[in-house]
Amino acid sequence: MPRATRSSTKAAAASANADPPAATDTATATAAPASKSKATKKAPASKKRARTNTQDDTADTADAADTADAAKPASTKRTKKSATKDDTTDADADMADAAPSTTSNDASGSNDQVQTDAKDATPAKSKTPEPPAKMVSVLKRGAAPVDPLSPHLVSTHQVYVDDQGEIWDAMLNQTDALNNNNKFYVLQLLHPTSNKNSVSLHVRWGRVGENGSAQDKGPWSPAQAVQEFQKQFKSKAGADWKNRRSMQPKKGKYMWLERAYGDDEEEDNGKGKGKEVDGPRAKTPEPTLGPELLDLAGLIFSVSLIQAALSEMNYDANKLPLGKLAKSTVLNGFTALKGIAEVLADPNGARATGLGGVRKACIELTNAYYSVIPHSFGRRHPTIIDRPEILKRELELVDALGDMEIANKIMSDSRPKDADGNPINPLDANMRSLDLKSIDPVARDSKEWAAVSGYMTGTHGATHSSYKGELRNLFRVERNGETDSWNNAGWNRLGDGEKMLLWHGSRSTNFAGILKQGLRIAPPEAPVTGYMFGKGVYFADAFSKSANYCHASQSRNIGIMLLCEVAVKPYLELNDSDYHADQHSKDNQKIATKGVGMAQPEAWQDCSDALDWDDLKGVVMPKGGLAQVRPPGAWLQYNETACSFDDKMLGIYRTARLSRNYLTTPARYAWTGSMMQRYASTSSYERIKVANPVVELDGDEMTRVIWKKIREELILPYLDLDIKYYDLGMENRDATNDQVTIDSALAISQYNVGIKCATITPDEARVKEFKLKEMWRSPNGTIRNLLNGTVFREPIILERIPRPVPGWVKPIVIGRHAFGDQYRSTDFIAPGPGKLELTYTPSDGGKATTLNIYNFEGPGIALAMYNTDESIEGFAHASFKMALEKKMPLYMSTKNTILKKYDGRFKDIFQDIYESQYQKEFEAAGLWYEHRLIDDMVAQAIKSSGGFVWACKNYDGDVQSDILAQGFGSLGMMTSELITPDGGTIEAEAAHGTVTRHWREHQKGKETSTNPVASIFAWTRGLAFRAKLDGNEPLKAFAKKLEDACVEVIDKDGVMTKDLALAIHGKNMAREHWVTTTEYMDAVNAKLQTKL
Repeated sequence: MPRATRSSTKAAAASANADPPAATDTATATAAPASKSKATKKAPASKKRARTNTQDDTADTADAADTADAAKPASTKRTKKSATKDDTTDADADMADAAPSTTSNDASGSNDQVQTDAKDATPAKSKTPEPPAKMVSVLKRGAAPVDPLSPHLVSTHQVYVDDQGEIWDAMLNQTDALNNNNKFYVLQLLHPTSNKNSVSLHVRWGRVGENGSAQDKGPWSPAQAVQEFQKQFKSKAGADWKNRRSMQPKKGKYMWLERAYGDDEEEDNGKGKGKEVDGPRAKTPEPTLGPELLDLAGLIFSVSLIQAALSEMNYDANKLPLGKLAKSTVLNGFTALKGIAEVLADPNGARATGLGGVRKACIELTNAYYSVIPHSFGRRHPTIIDRPEILKRELELVDALGDMEIANKIMSDSRPKDADGNPINPLDANMRSLDLKSIDPVARDSKEWAAVSGYMTGTHGATHSSYKGELRNLFRVERNGETDSWNNAGWNRLGDGEKMLLWHGSRSTNFAGILKQGLRIAPPEAPVTGYMFGKGVYFADAFSKSANYCHASQSRNIGIMLLCEVAVKPYLELNDSDYHADQHSKDNQKIATKGVGMAQPEAWQDCSDALDWDDLKGVVMPKGGLAQVRPPGAWLQYNETACSFDDKMLGIYRTARLSRNYLTTPARYAWTGSMMQRYASTSSYERIKVANPVVELDGDEMTRVIWKKIREELILPYLDLDIKYYDLGMENRDATNDQVTIDSALAISQYNVGIKCATITPDEARVKEFKLKEMWRSPNGTIRNLLNGTVFREPIILERIPRPVPGWVKPIVIGRHAFGDQYRSTDFIAPGPGKLELTYTPSDGGKATTLNIYNFEGPGIALAMYNTDESIEGFAHASFKMALEKKMPLYMSTKNTILKKYDGRFKDIFQDIYESQYQKEFEAAGLWYEHRLIDDMVAQAIKSSGGFVWACKNYDGDVQSDILAQGFGSLGMMTSELITPDGGTIEAEAAHGTVTRHWREHQKGKETSTNPVASIFAWTRGLAFRAKLDGNEPLKAFAKKLEDACVEVIDKDGVMTKDLALAIHGKNMAREHWVTTTEYMDAVNAKLQTKL
């Protein structure tokens, strides 16, 4: 089969041959300690001697090389080498992106081999992943910790602090998303603990997420060492060390990351000499917390959950650990995101046009953001923040960092003691550090437990059927000073019904910060566009609406929620999002904003009666379930209340904290504790282990939105699956010069299973819309050509949906030979009279053959097309194997009566292969193969009941597959599988496109009803193929059950998207006949769980 293609625009230099950091004395260069994973093959060293560069300002040649083609990783074997100032052999940070010194996992499949020709490219080899970012124990002496990856000095030195208290320690970061640069640079002045006058410069550099390489230079006197540090800092950052706090991002330069140097360690020993975290310690006392509080503490102070949350959001805690995260860094992150929000909100505004347009502005501002908030993307291109959903995700990260930082600081005391100096259990100490006035479990047999549990189950939205809530622990919580603030603000004097008991959900890793400091509003530096109703604290009267913000799947399927007494009336009612609703509420003398939902509580009741608590008289909570009210103009599913406040309004809510799942909080009493547990929780369902990876190819527009929900809600909760991810979205294809498409095809060839989301093939309008560099080719065409595969399309038959061809009761699988013919032809316009000839010249020097095609007497057109025996043979094998797999007869159609040699070649090759290799197997299975003329075959297909495989040439297959899709009812119910000739590799996808019209509606915040069935079947068909290759019966059964769930929800339950409802009801279709995409997929998930 044709093999693919990686062209390198520049040769990637080996790490030993890049320009070194400036040095005037001896230096020691080493690779930083690598993970224990197996090293990849060592790159050959260049024969050319490294030139001296005293300015230390290399041209980022490795970065350029990495964009076109990642260099081979250098060996992880540690080396030590002495060098003079003229021949230092350090790799420097500019090599960080091209030549990692440790092996790393490239989730996007970047091929770390230099490739120069499309024909000779080979699949990338798998790489062992580097361990995820962890909250590491470090050795701290003095004011700052020594770089734990310093290979020679970490055990004997400490960071130099001069007489003015200046700490000579710097972390630099640089991101260029377009050119796939994402790298760090560490500088430290270090001296032996016993000798402050002998100072060395330690530097370490590499790609974010990897250990990188390191070099130690010196020693020198303190004054000279400071000069060397300042010189190196300026060469990398483009700014003087003294001006670092006011420096602005510069293209090609690093940004300084401010880190907090806490004094918690110094307080322990009084002298500031530091402590060795891993030293001997006394036996840890048993905790004194009760079982409910112990469960809560174990959840909100879990290092592993914090690590998992940070990793899931791509934050690199190795480069900027929690505990060293300065407040200014978080604010700078918000500021960068605010700039992106301005560009997205006003594409023609001054901010966007001043930076060269939306695309360039998003790239530049994305670079600035990642440079201050380090992200680990492996070897993938950093994600460009150019869509609202990506912006919202990053806002959540920056917002969560503050809360996780609080949890980290509380946990940082490794030897906690009580007031008398006696050791206590860390969890006891952590809970005490929250400084709560009280937190008391609520009895399970109490009236208030029953009322809160009823509130949960009664307000669980119908569209959130993929999980259920179970109340596991409930606490009354009061924070110190909260009641006084509430009363002083006058909220206790509001009238009956003007305060409500509402839900608030957040990640469990955020709750140490929430309990310690209360719910907080985003700072002024944060943009408003990430918040539906402006900046504020958001609440809901539907349990599941808030529960969705808990991300319980990331915390052992346990969620934490608050149930809060909230001052809400008078409120401003809105039917649509308003990023400035907080200000509009104040302008209209309202204290909150209410987003009006279609589903609302049936009735309300006084909390003092429901909860048997007199202090809550006048506060109301829902009674009963949710009713579909559908107020005019409403499109939100559920009510949502946003409260914003200034310094004079801090008492607008009283928070009640929770234990495991949700907290309900009236001022002096906080219920906490509903444990949110998914149906397929770890206690009732063990994820199926999938031994080998699958390759995921993400796509564009509406199908990309659906794709994410399928992966996160229908696949990953049930499967322990290694996914090799590639972003084939239009923007990333353009950013990588379409290299990502080639990489994805190589990965599919390596792992044998690809699962693809629909993608855009750009036309001239799309080139203009996305400001593309060029009109990139279809990703499907590229992948088909690289895999030499045949595309098979098969309908998903539904009993309830009428078919335009009613006789088709069995599926027809159509195979399209997606190579050559008209799609690889050369066409020509003859401008006037002349002779058209076709010449074939043998490569062996034989005599050329010239055919006289036509003598034009005037203007005309001509077409030349081709195919190859190799490709036709592959098409034949794939078709015969598919027929045997489906247990169906095979028909192959051509027009060989007209194209006697061209189509005749297809006919003859198929017949020869059938007779020599498949006839006996077909006959044994009761099947047959037959060639038919294309017109005769079309007539037979219309008259048949279906139940066969139809092999078509390229053009015929393109046309007939769309006809078949409509004949069976909907293109949204058609699968597409690309199969290689040997039957050993598949790429599965939906047959339809990206549903642009629905995407435009989605962008406006309107409800959409896009049919996701074919996209779900792309996953199931790929997973079923993985199961077949691996002999994994549980995986095979899961794929079948998910497909059955999709069909039964439509056929048996009558729950369907708008396109299918239209096929049934036609002009009489009404809104009650169809559901949104989310509602349909939630119904499928619920059905799947019953099958599991």
